[in-house]
Amino acid sequence: DLRLVGGNNPEEGRLEIYHNSQWGTVCDDHFNTSDAVVACRQLGKRISTSTFYTAGGGTDPIWLDDMGCDVDGIWGSWNIWSVCNATCGGGMKKRTRNCNNPCPSDGGSTCLGIADETLLFAESNCPVNGDWSDWLVWSVCSSSCGSGIRKRTRLCDNPTPSYDGRLCNGNTLDLDSCNTHECPVDGDWSGWSFWNTCSATCNGGIQDRNRKCDDPQPSNGGISCKGTPIESRPCLILDCEIVGQWGTWQEWEVCNTTCGNGTQQRLRKCDSPSPYFNGSECMGLDIDIQPCYQGICLDIQIQPKEDIPNLVSPVILGIVAAVCIVVTAVITCIALFVFRKFRPEERMINGSNTENLLELRVTSQQNDYDCDEPNDLYDTCNDESIVSVNTQIAADNIETGANAKIPCNDDSGDEVYENLKIA
Repeated sequence: DLRLVGGNNPEEGRLEIYHNSQWGTVCDDHFNTSDAVVACRQLGKRISTSTFYTAGGGTDPIWLDDMGCDVDGIWGSWNIWSVCNATCGGGMKKRTRNCNNPCPSDGGSTCLGIADETLLFAESNCPVNGDWSDWLVWSVCSSSCGSGIRKRTRLCDNPTPSYDGRLCNGNTLDLDSCNTHECPVDGDWSGWSFWNTCSATCNGGIQDRNRKCDDPQPSNGGISCKGTPIESRPCLILDCEIVGQWGTWQEWEVCNTTCGNGTQQRLRKCDSPSPYFNGSECMGLDIDIQPCYQGICLDIQIQPKEDIPNLVSPVILGIVAAVCIVVTAVITCIALFVFRKFRPEERMINGSNTENLLELRVTSQQNDYDCDEPNDLYDTCNDESIVSVNTQIAADNIETGANAKIPCNDDSGDEVYENLKIA
């Protein structure tokens, strides 16, 4: 402890120090103003300046001699605060002080503590304006052709606006046209046409129908229509009518008599081809007859002549010759009448146009032989005149292929035949 004694007031006197339970004095050697200030402060005397003096007459033991007191530094007053360096977001202001009251000396310690003091100010958050991040990659085009749309986006997060900061200026979505080339158009078939006419009227034909690859036509590299543009199907599979046709004539059969005048015949068949599937039969006869002569009968020559037959025979032969002439004339007239009455007509047989002409030929020519010899067809007996009449008669009026045989006699009384053939 310290005390001042012997002074005129409490703030002055001789400085004494209490040590080992006894007050003693402090020698004035090396005692100066700095030491006095320290002593005053220890005594609780806060004065800006100190005065020291030496006082004699001290009787107590000297506890401090040749004293060289170190003066520790003491802080001076704080300066005023500086202006805040921000209006928001945690600004700061500072103030400072100096270690000069007193300054440290004689090896005294420096002031303890900080020389600068900082105060956080305006701690409210500042507004943060938003800014765009980079664009993301383009999306896939909405169409592979024909002008599609692609898009890309960006975010307002660099930084994100906060504390009433401004939003990003602009669009978050960007659109762009893509794949503007024309799209391929695949072809497709139009409807089938009507079936065309059958290629045959029977025995199975073919008929077709068509379609086109134009609904729509392929374009811009589109795929053509799959399938065939033509379709066929069988038609009229019914068997055709087969009209019968005559085969060749067979050989003439043996004459039906052994002597004199007779007839012989030959046959033919309707088998080249035979009629099938409702085809018509062959037109005409399947038999042909012609006269034949086998020589003079011997039994007639050796027969004894009777008076009455000899008288009658010339009369009979004369009548037969007259009848032969009359019949020939009648047939000729009939042929002429028929020729004028009827004309050739075209008839439809089995679906085709066939001109069937029936020709009646009546021919008379002079024979170079007697009536008792075999005569050919179409000959008349010993007629000096030659009559040739050709006439055409409709098939409905005269049977086709008929053989008309007309007997006639010459002066000798033998029979001959006139054949009327219808072709």
